[in-house]
Amino acid sequence: MSRGHNDFERLFIGVLFSIICSGLISLSHNIGVVGGKAISEFSLYIMMFLLFGRENVVLPWSVRSVVLIFASSMVIFLIWLMMNFPSYCGESAVEFSRFELVLGLITTCLTAPLFEEKVVRHFMLDGLIPRLGNWGGTLIVSVIFASAHWNNFLWAFAASLVLCVLKIKFSMDTEKRAVVHGLVNFGIVFLSIRCSMGGGRSGFM
Repeated sequence: MSRGHNDFERLFIGVLFSIICSGLISLSHNIGVVGGKAISEFSLYIMMFLLFGRENVVLPWSVRSVVLIFASSMVIFLIWLMMNFPSYCGESAVEFSRFELVLGLITTCLTAPLFEEKVVRHFMLDGLIPRLGNWGGTLIVSVIFASAHWNNFLWAFAASLVLCVLKIKFSMDTEKRAVVHGLVNFGIVFLSIRCSMGGGRSGFM
């Protein structure tokens, strides 16, 4: 981080904002706020960015970084395909409106990646690495991330490992990791739509 927080403070910030986000999402759902998850995630991401800044190590935008982003997102998506397809399209379709589709794309491809990368692989990972080392921190945050995606635990764990490597080995910051994360989610959403059109399962991850 760029503003001198120690490892415990970084970890605390990550946990605190995760709890706050869960509470806001639950509240917005209970009172019927449309798009409450996206609003909560994006608002908290902006707050964290303004209050605490960016990671200290940043991979600059370049041809190399763009290639790395697309290659990494393809690797994670292929892992998902190997673990979930064709069984993913084997269930009954779910109907959704155009508005629900747009809102789902915003949530899964923009706000969720930004918030999760900021909390999990910025604050939590930065807080754990000084105590557990690179791989110890990577394993712990990947278990945490996968637990939050319990319906696809193994894939989420593998995806988190790749995203942690992008941060630790390639100095990829939150926003670039969010692009990787968002591209993967877009691929899953696109396949969801194709499955729905063909009679398979649809939905957002």
